[in-house]
Amino acid sequence: MIKKTSFYFVFFVFFVSMQMYALELDVNACADNFAFLDDGTISAKIPDFGFDAEITGNFTGTIGAMFKMQRTPQIGNLIKARVVFGKPSMLFSIGPSIGVLNKQHKKSEFSTVFQPGMGVGMQILTEKGFLLRFDLDFSIFTGLSEKNIYINNGDAEIGMRTEHTLVSLSASQLTRTSTMQGSTTSSLTDFGLNFKVFSKPSRFIFPIACLFRIAKYRNKANPSKDVSTGSIVVRAGFEHNIYTDLGYYIRAEIPVYTMALSGAMPTAFRYNVTAGVKFRFD
Repeated sequence: MIKKTSFYFVFFVFFVSMQMYALELDVNACADNFAFLDDGTISAKIPDFGFDAEITGNFTGTIGAMFKMQRTPQIGNLIKARVVFGKPSMLFSIGPSIGVLNKQHKKSEFSTVFQPGMGVGMQILTEKGFLLRFDLDFSIFTGLSEKNIYINNGDAEIGMRTEHTLVSLSASQLTRTSTMQGSTTSSLTDFGLNFKVFSKPSRFIFPIACLFRIAKYRNKANPSKDVSTGSIVVRAGFEHNIYTDLGYYIRAEIPVYTMALSGAMPTAFRYNVTAGVKFRFD
């Protein structure tokens, strides 16, 4: 029942989002190998690709919606739908977050293709530039299948915006728990200092961040395979608004130093490269 309700709500929000005004579309693709695979290794030879496609818009001045399809390399696939309440100074959002096609399945097990979950979020941005934001997506255990993939992610940010900069502290965690063959968990936890430099006459924005990233792998059946690493990661890129309604961006993440926190140290070089475009339809 939970799965059907979440599934129908997602596509209801997608349908009504196409009827809204001031639509914004953000699409990007990435190559990434930071997270551990289900066997506790790092993908080294063939990059794992992911993507994001997000539509947001407004029904009225205080009610809107968001629909998002997301594939995170080494983690899995999510479809999100949120109803958004409030104004830019204070926003709240809530809706289902569904894992899709994250495991192999038989035709007779179609109901296990979708893993239900929920998402909530809040953002505060005052006139003087104070920013507070958090967002959370979590899986709901239904008990219908003992073997499944559960994806949970959350992030929070606090900062201050001035006329030409945004400086903030952030924390995030992305977790994939697999019960397909025993129980394994792969997670990425970030603690970051973020800078964004922009100027109204210029069409360029330069985001820069320094992160401490903890990558963990846990195998409940075989703890000897457990491994975790800590990396100092630099994220840099640029955004270019070609027109008011059209822009693109490129960013990359590269570790400048990595240490083993437990287990054997992976030898693969890790990276993330992302490129995307933004559109606005009034």
